[in-house]
Amino acid sequence: MTDNPHDALFQYVFSNPEHAGPALRTMLPAALVQAIDFSTLALSPGHFVDPELDGHRSDLLFSAKLSGRDALIYVLWEHQSYVDTWLPLRLLEYMVRIWRSYRDEHPRAKKVPVIVPVVLHHSKTGWRAARRFEELVDVDAAGLSVLEHVPRFEFVLDDISHVDDAELSRRAMTMLGRLVLYLFRHARDPEELFAGLGRWAEALRQVMRAPDGETAIKAVMEYLRSVGKRDEVEVVMAVKKVVGDSAFDRIFYAGERIEQYKRWQEERAKEPGKRELLARQLKLRFGELPASAQEALDAATFEELDGIAERILTASTLAEVLGEATQRRGHKEKEPEDPFAWIVKALETAESTKPPRKSPTRKSPQRRTRGR
Repeated sequence: MTDNPHDALFQYVFSNPEHAGPALRTMLPAALVQAIDFSTLALSPGHFVDPELDGHRSDLLFSAKLSGRDALIYVLWEHQSYVDTWLPLRLLEYMVRIWRSYRDEHPRAKKVPVIVPVVLHHSKTGWRAARRFEELVDVDAAGLSVLEHVPRFEFVLDDISHVDDAELSRRAMTMLGRLVLYLFRHARDPEELFAGLGRWAEALRQVMRAPDGETAIKAVMEYLRSVGKRDEVEVVMAVKKVVGDSAFDRIFYAGERIEQYKRWQEERAKEPGKRELLARQLKLRFGELPASAQEALDAATFEELDGIAERILTASTLAEVLGEATQRRGHKEKEPEDPFAWIVKALETAESTKPPRKSPTRKSPQRRTRGR
């Protein structure tokens, strides 16, 4: 997965035709929407953006039937602070790469499919440059006829730079698609981004209730952490406050997962003692351990340590006891990392820093005195 948060969220959400289809219906001209059979929309492999521009734009390629013929829809997501006046030329380069790739995959084809270029744009100023390629060609009024001999196309533009939240929320897209556009729209202003989450509370709850809700809300929270300039606990607690404790806990089972995490930490704390005990037992059984055996013991996983403990009394040789651990000596296997483990850690921190709940104290009744 890419390290760029904009690219990661864009690819995660809109590479799925379930979210891409409704988004494209809102972006494309009505005539094109009528001509495209969206039931045939499918993601095509490949990325065609120049490597040096990976940090500022991301792309997706889809195939679909357009008026019964094969067609391609190329979606480019522009997330940079300035407007690239040469974008039509770059798009032409990307389209040629797509056609060349198509020719390589279909050597018997007599024609190439049409490509519909779509640009999702967000910048400080909004789009203020040419959308037609021919506008980049240097000709005067007298020489306009020469344009018949140069490439001519216009890309579809969806500029969300100045679209307000109300309009985004009314778009006929999936709830996750609309929420992501909100995040993209306000990503440059973390204060505004977090302040507006409350207006998207129901959207967040609906995203969480979806079949893939846990993964989706984790992706949203990862994006908030990356672009929001907040620490992990702040991100978790901000989302939890917006959606409500019960909705949040249904996804993350906060207390249960925190307890699981604590148990995992306790097991890790016991690990050095377990290795030392096994080393002493192996020495009693087989004598002084060679360096290779100690390395294998150090490299063994939790499961392999349990296997060594079971075989220590029955195996006839040291190699039999150590088993597969001998194949990785000197290369301790790392446990797979959960890319969203920070959420559980943040929940643990938040729970541990909660002020103790005060028990209500009853005021002692005050004795009334009568005035004389």
